Amino acid sequence: ITANNDICINNVYNSLGIATILVPEIGYDNASKAVKLAAKNSISIKEAILNLNLLSEEKLDTIFKNIHNLLKASK
Repeated sequence: ITANNDICINNVYNSLGIATILVPEIGYDNASKAVKLAAKNSISIKEAILNLNLLSEEKLDTIFKNIHNLLKASK
């Protein structure tokens, strides 16, 4: 069995658990609000963070790029 790296990375980005990485930037309470909004409206954490105006899209892209680089390095 071989894992499809692209699908695995996509699953990470679409997981509500990705909000834990954002706690140092937005705080626990705001991360919790974003998770609840994402779950309620079936949207991504990124969309929820942007809808709540917790971070700019540029800042989120930088954070997610760092996550992506970590995931790519682990293969």
